[in-house]
Amino acid sequence: MKDGKHRVFVEFERVENLDKSIGEFLDDLGKLCEIDNWEFTYHKKPVVFLADRANLSKILPRTPEAYTQKVNQLRLGEITSFFDKFQLMEIKLDNNIINIKKGQETLKFELHNWGETQEVLKEVKAFKIDTGAMAECIHLTKVFGPFNITKTYEDRFVFSKGNMSATLSKYKW
Repeated sequence: MKDGKHRVFVEFERVENLDKSIGEFLDDLGKLCEIDNWEFTYHKKPVVFLADRANLSKILPRTPEAYTQKVNQLRLGEITSFFDKFQLMEIKLDNNIINIKKGQETLKFELHNWGETQEVLKEVKAFKIDTGAMAECIHLTKVFGPFNITKTYEDRFVFSKGNMSATLSKYKW
């Protein structure tokens, strides 16, 4: 890469001795590259870890079920910090269904897209600007706070804050 670092993507089966397999792979690769210490990040987080056996064992889920559970926890954390910076809501995530409770109001949404605003907006075809859509967006702004919320012709809502956005649709309400 431009900064002199290398990015390597390797897939391993999620088995009980995953940390050992990755450690052995890195040892062998290190001999070829003359690199003794490897580092890694996990699931799009900027935190860098030394790729030693202890960190590999502690951070990497070893079964498909543990992986799914960890990814869901990470997604829930990201979604919670996006929608509820001040921890005023109860947010649950089940697959792509977000259940949000604030005070007496409970809302359910299906999450369609999440990420940087420019990427999310590439999938939006057109915005819906009528009194019904505006009323819904105003109501959602009262629930969620300072977001730029717009409705699309596909009956989806685009929630934007800073350079991040999410596309949601109502789920069973």
